[in-house]
Amino acid sequence: MSDIRTSIERDRGILKTIQLFVPGFRGYRIREDIRDSDMLLRRQIASALEKTEKELEGLRRSLLNEGKVSDLESIGDTINLMKKAEGKVKHGEHGYSGISYRLRVNEEELDRLYDIDMQLIDAVRSLEAAVHEGPSERTFSELRSLLMEVEDRMESRIPLITEGQGV
Repeated sequence: MSDIRTSIERDRGILKTIQLFVPGFRGYRIREDIRDSDMLLRRQIASALEKTEKELEGLRRSLLNEGKVSDLESIGDTINLMKKAEGKVKHGEHGYSGISYRLRVNEEELDRLYDIDMQLIDAVRSLEAAVHEGPSERTFSELRSLLMEVEDRMESRIPLITEGQGV
């Protein structure tokens, strides 16, 4: 996957480009662009999680129609974990608010947030591959482990945003 930050910079437009030359506004513009890149990346990740969740839902319906009820509890638990992980990705902190004077996150920290989210892509791809494998206890165990990894990565963002902020 290409780096969304490059696309955001390339597509700034005239007003945002001018903002880079206004004293005191350059840093704000750069941080906003990184934050927007991070938000777009997390939307893509959440969308991939949602698609995988729908595939699991379809698998659950198929199993039910075939009368194979032994895996229904495992698949249901996995779907619930996936919904929770999707919510954390979709609604996680953005890392910067231009209005808030209490919460300031510098460019380096914003880049680290973005890098954490880039690592989520590998976990999501592994989730997609595991779902395509079909139902098995090993698959569900692997899915739950990957979903916990997604949640842990989202949790690792919090200290970057709040440390030293008095929040």
